[in-house]
Amino acid sequence: PPAINQMCKPTKKGDLPKGVQQFKGKWKEYRAYGVEFGKQVHLGYYMTLEEAVTVAKEQRVFYVDKLKSLYGDTVESKVFEVLLEDRWSE
Repeated sequence: PPAINQMCKPTKKGDLPKGVQQFKGKWKEYRAYGVEFGKQVHLGYYMTLEEAVTVAKEQRVFYVDKLKSLYGDTVESKVFEVLLEDRWSE
């Protein structure tokens, strides 16, 4: 399905982990985001890189679970395991 294929596209730019952008706000330094069904989802602003990465990873797990419930009958389970590894961001 297109929703799964979209997760396999390399989108990482720069030195920050996938799902995190540098943000030069008044108090917050990082922006966490995810992608669901081709649309970017804002996850909030965070003071530390670790916080932003944690939130981005949690969203990814949530989204992969959602995809698994939608396509689990037609897509092999190892596909969902690989999506969680996120090897395309390296």
